[in-house]
Amino acid sequence: MSAPHNWPGGINFNLFVGLSGNATTAEIGGAYDTAVGVFALNANTSGSDNTASGYEALNANTSGSDNVANGYQALASNTSGGLNAANGYRALAQNTGSYNTANGGNALSSNTSGGDNAANGALALVFNTTGGNNTADGAYALLATSVAPITRPMARVRCPAIRLARTT
Repeated sequence: MSAPHNWPGGINFNLFVGLSGNATTAEIGGAYDTAVGVFALNANTSGSDNTASGYEALNANTSGSDNVANGYQALASNTSGGLNAANGYRALAQNTGSYNTANGGNALSSNTSGGDNAANGALALVFNTTGGNNTADGAYALLATSVAPITRPMARVRCPAIRLARTT
């Protein structure tokens, strides 16, 4: 993660477009951030090198750096997690962990502190909360992966009886 690059006179090379908390209140040390959308990067104070596009994208981020969030509430709850990429509606919405990639609507949306995860496809790893080092490719991939796995009753399977002839 990179250190803030504040220039003399308070120039920190941030760009905010849309109604955003940081469009009206100055950051304290963050640099090279880009926010486009209502409440995008709204709470950022010292996080640097972040890109947020969409309503509430990276909304709660304060000190997380090197994040990319594109889509409605993508990485919305992230406060200090870094090096995350979220693309899609609510992708990584509850995330506070680092080194996660989510592409697709609600991909990894329940992830809180899990790290080193990759989810590609709608609802991929949607119930993962703290698990790490997972890779899910395709819509609904690893849908039931979480701290408390979802269980369903198993169907009873009937097999025809096999009779062996006795030889003497």
